[in-house]
Amino acid sequence: MIVSDLHPELLHDLTGSKGRELPPDKVLGKEDFLKLLIVQLTHQDPLNPMDDREFIAQTAQFSALEQMQNLNKSFASVVEAMKKVERMAALSLIGREVEVTSGTFEFKGEPVEIKFKADKALEKADIRIYDSKGELIKTLRLKKVEPGERSVKWDGKTDDGEEAEHGSYRYEVVGYDEKGNEFQLTPRTTGKVSGVRFKGDEIYLVIGDELVPGSSLISVEG
Repeated sequence: MIVSDLHPELLHDLTGSKGRELPPDKVLGKEDFLKLLIVQLTHQDPLNPMDDREFIAQTAQFSALEQMQNLNKSFASVVEAMKKVERMAALSLIGREVEVTSGTFEFKGEPVEIKFKADKALEKADIRIYDSKGELIKTLRLKKVEPGERSVKWDGKTDDGEEAEHGSYRYEVVGYDEKGNEFQLTPRTTGKVSGVRFKGDEIYLVIGDELVPGSSLISVEG
């Protein structure tokens, strides 16, 4: 119910202020609605009381308003409970191996399995590996890539033939069709979750030295 729709005298009894001094778009809450109904009943003409249908309509509005507010409170409680469940589930991932849609990984001197997903058959694909400084150190070239989940081993050698330093790396996969059109393919990385971080409503998994959004989680091993 909008304040500007009410009679000035009723507004004065309800708020203690003149009706014209209130914001025209002010919306009454449940308590205001109930006070207003009482004021209306108090000011009604005993010889011409409020019509039954009008009274029923107003009480129905009050009931609907109360139910809506209760529903909002219940919904807020459900949302809060779901957030707690999500956080507990994220914490249970600590120490477990997970697969995520991320191109970051840790190199420790052992061959690394680089995974990606192709949505269509491609003539070729380039896997570009970057160090922690963002410099391109290795390009792996694949031919005739079939659709689906694919993987290739990187032996840890750079394009110069040297052993890459231990540390954090990232990769991207670019595919090309028979017409030379370029496609960005989805990288997939497996790693152990060493921690969980909460930033507002967002959940992040700590994998190596990287913070990976929880929404990128694909699977959990074991």
